[in-house]
Amino acid sequence: MLQSPEINTTGSLGICLNFCYNMNGDSIGSLKVYIEESGSRRLIWSLSGHQRTEWRNASVPLHSNKKVHVRMDQIIITMHFLSLIEQN
Repeated sequence: MLQSPEINTTGSLGICLNFCYNMNGDSIGSLKVYIEESGSRRLIWSLSGHQRTEWRNASVPLHSNKKVHVRMDQIIITMHFLSLIEQN
């Protein structure tokens, strides 16, 4: 799991989470991005299965008007990018 420090989205017009990912392989599983606010977690982006061999970019708007944390599950960090861990 990767969790961000608290992000203050109060009064913001357009904060986005930008990241790169690589989902290569038949048994790659899913990559999910959640926003945690006021003690609850909400799924804001997900992708499943093989997506090609290249690194891809994603931009996810953080729609909230509160202080939030962004959480990503089942990842490894490689050269400042995000790569999904294959599940056994």
